Amino acid sequence: MKKAIVIYDTKFGNTEKVARALALGMEKEGIMIDCAKLDKIEIGRLAEYDLLAIGGPTHAFGASKPMKNFLKKLKGINLEHKNAFAFDTKNKYRWAGSA
Repeated sequence: MKKAIVIYDTKFGNTEKVARALALGMEKEGIMIDCAKLDKIEIGRLAEYDLLAIGGPTHAFGASKPMKNFLKKLKGINLEHKNAFAFDTKNKYRWAGSA
């Protein structure tokens, strides 16, 4: 059975809602899934997963500071041959930008 994790950062709870919806959808497809806020993740255990989904809110036209710090930590982890995707959330404002 495939094993996946949805990792998210959230400020107002919107990105968490999207992350939990993604996790539920994958679980319904028979994927063993974990879903957690990035400050609860044990970086060294990420290699155990077949699929990584990482998402966060857009802050100041880019990724949030906690997300940037989290992504820097991934440089020391061997995630070769892992599938992954990223997602972001933002306000509807024209000038909101994207991460």
